[in-house]
Amino acid sequence: MAKLFEYTWIDADQKDWWESAFKANMRGYFTSHFFHLQIAKVLQQKLPLNGKFLEYGCGAGDLLTCLSNCKQLKLYGCADEPSQVEITKQRLQNQSNFVTAEVISDDFFNQYAHAFDIIDLTHIWCNVPPAVEQEWLTKILSLLAPSGYLCINDCTSFSLPQRDTLCPHCGAFFAHAPNANFLNIKKVSNILGSLGVKRIFSRPITMRLDYQSFKSYVLVTIWNRLFFKHRKQDHFMWIGQKA
Repeated sequence: MAKLFEYTWIDADQKDWWESAFKANMRGYFTSHFFHLQIAKVLQQKLPLNGKFLEYGCGAGDLLTCLSNCKQLKLYGCADEPSQVEITKQRLQNQSNFVTAEVISDDFFNQYAHAFDIIDLTHIWCNVPPAVEQEWLTKILSLLAPSGYLCINDCTSFSLPQRDTLCPHCGAFFAHAPNANFLNIKKVSNILGSLGVKRIFSRPITMRLDYQSFKSYVLVTIWNRLFFKHRKQDHFMWIGQKA
């Protein structure tokens, strides 16, 4: 059985897609960038942005790029797939506050134990099977410094559109499968609270989906805010501080 943070490819086509996704799926890229700009804006409003910042599951390093103007931050990324690490390095190589991106491994957890002042998990937790949830979160929190901040940006089980392009780490969404893990603000607060992370901010948000026009996104956002008071919005942002 593979270790928790190792992935053995079982579908070569899936691997080929993932490695080419950031070159070919430009609409998806702009959707991701729009979402990461929202995250960066809230982080700048809610947290003291200084010290070491880790984007866990950095993908193409888009959130790090959105935060590259925060010169008091030292930016780090990590990912399961080496190609994503290389894309992040290339993309941020000219940013003076970018330190490195690395492949997730046991050595990574040993090297950076209690090292990071802020860790971001965007669309990562929902792919973690509930059976290993506590173990996985404990490993993530081992990277967080005392009094450090954990930022969760994730979705409920019905939020993502039906498509053949999702996380190769666990294959949770591949071939139109539902989320591996149902999440909401209350659940995240309860689980992380039991692990010593206290919620300091949370809110539901609307994510602009692939192929959705900006006009449509604005109309959906206004509709939700006016009539549903965020209750029907299917993404959320959560920030907590480690005790």
